Amino acid sequence: MEILLGNRLVRERLENLILHKNFDGNFIFYGPEGVGKFSFAKSLALNFDPHDTRIIQKDSLGIDDIKEINEFLLKKPLKDRKIVIIDNFDLATKEAQNAFLKNLEDFHKRNVIILIVSFLGYVLKTIQSRCQIFKFSGVDRGEIKIFFKKQGYDEKKLEIALSIYPHQPGMVKRVLESDFIAFIDTFLNIKNKGNIWKLYKMEDIDKEKLLTLIVFLIQREREKMREFSNYDFQRVEFLLETFHNLRSYNLNPKIQFLNLLVNYYG
Repeated sequence: MEILLGNRLVRERLENLILHKNFDGNFIFYGPEGVGKFSFAKSLALNFDPHDTRIIQKDSLGIDDIKEINEFLLKKPLKDRKIVIIDNFDLATKEAQNAFLKNLEDFHKRNVIILIVSFLGYVLKTIQSRCQIFKFSGVDRGEIKIFFKKQGYDEKKLEIALSIYPHQPGMVKRVLESDFIAFIDTFLNIKNKGNIWKLYKMEDIDKEKLLTLIVFLIQREREKMREFSNYDFQRVEFLLETFHNLRSYNLNPKIQFLNLLVNYYG
């Protein structure tokens, strides 16, 4: 189920481009993860022949992926144009981004290229300058809550998910459809170092789960900042650094999880 909530003005502008047949060239959709950028891009792709559509969704993008895209774009479309959608383009290596520049220059008039980005600063300025940039913002918390309540989700779990991601419906859905809430409860009830090792050994942790845990802990630390005037910022700085490194580099989630456990409870 694709979720399209909020960002109505941006979506209407892009839909009008299609309506008036001005939807071509290079685009960047940027904004927080889980606000509907990728889902909306896929809905736009429905206006193209499926054989002329390539959708790429990976945690990282390298030179080989760029070569594959090049080969796809070089082939003549079955109809008038092709569309390429790349999720998480801000996670592409610099080498891959530099190689991709040629696509933006050579295929500009014949195809549509949409780059999905959470952190615009991680995209080369030379790429940004060759794209039309559309910003997607967070979605109203009340709108998200109403949507998921209508879907029949447990209200208590929904409140927990919204406390972690109050404006990102896509991320709320991931939390609700995973075992994350039970995992959080176990994590917060660690009483001693023996429990740390027990949790580390039994928990099957992946990158997505660990990133969500870090976001949850950052939210908790922000509450403490507001409550205590003498708050020690080292903990939140550690969490932010861990989040950045885990998202940007190909690190082992299990090792990073152990590092988080030791630093958070050590």
